[in-house]
Amino acid sequence: TKEKEDDNFNANDWYENHKHDYILSGTTLISYKGKDDIVTIPYNVDTIADGAFKNNNDIKSVYIEKELKKIGESAFESCDKLENVVAGNGVYSLDIGKNAFKDTPWLENFPSDLVFLGTTLVKYKGTASYVSIPNVYTAIAEQAFYSGDNTSTVAYKVKVPFTIKTFADECFYLYDSITKVYPEIVVFEGSDAEAYCKSEGLDYTYAPLPGDADRDGKTAASDARYV
Repeated sequence: TKEKEDDNFNANDWYENHKHDYILSGTTLISYKGKDDIVTIPYNVDTIADGAFKNNNDIKSVYIEKELKKIGESAFESCDKLENVVAGNGVYSLDIGKNAFKDTPWLENFPSDLVFLGTTLVKYKGTASYVSIPNVYTAIAEQAFYSGDNTSTVAYKVKVPFTIKTFADECFYLYDSITKVYPEIVVFEGSDAEAYCKSEGLDYTYAPLPGDADRDGKTAASDARYV
C-alpha cells in the first residue's frame, strides 16, 4: 500500500541521514523531517507531494510562496496543530488534491463556509442547498464539495462564475449513492465551467449573462431598451 511504501521510504538510511529538513526531488517537496512549528515552503518548490506533511504533530503555521502550483492529496491531512495556512503575494490558482487539509484546525475553524487559499476554493463546509461561488475565485480543489454523507442536502445546486478557470478532478462530487452524485451546476454560456461540464458529462443549466435583462442569452442594446 501507499502508506506502507511511505513508511519504508521514511525509514531508510538515506532519509534518516539527510542533512536538511526538507526532502526535495527537483522542485517537488517529498517530505518534511523537521520539528519546527512554523514552516515556510522553500521558494523553489512548485509541488508538495501526496502526504508530505501527513500526521505531522508539530507544525502550527505554513507559509507558501507564489512559486507553488500544486498541493498533493492528503499533503497536510491530520496535522492536528495546523491552525494557519498563509498564502504570500502572488499565490493565485492552486491544484489541490483531495483531503489535502482534512482533519486540521485550519480547515475546521476557518471563519467562512467557503474555505480558500489564494484564489482557490479549497472546501465548501456549509449546509446550504444552493451555493453561488463568488467571482474572486479562479480554481476549485479536488472534492471541494464532497460531503461523504448520502443523507446530506448540501450544495445540490452550485453556480460557477466566469472567473473559475481551473477545475480539479471530481471538484463537484458530493457523495456516493448507487452511483456518484453531483449537484446541478449553473454555468454561463461560453465559460470554462460549461466546457468542463461537457468534458466530464455533468448536468448543467445556464445562468443569465450579466446585463442580459431580457434573458435572451445575449447582452445587447435590446437589454438597455428592456430596462
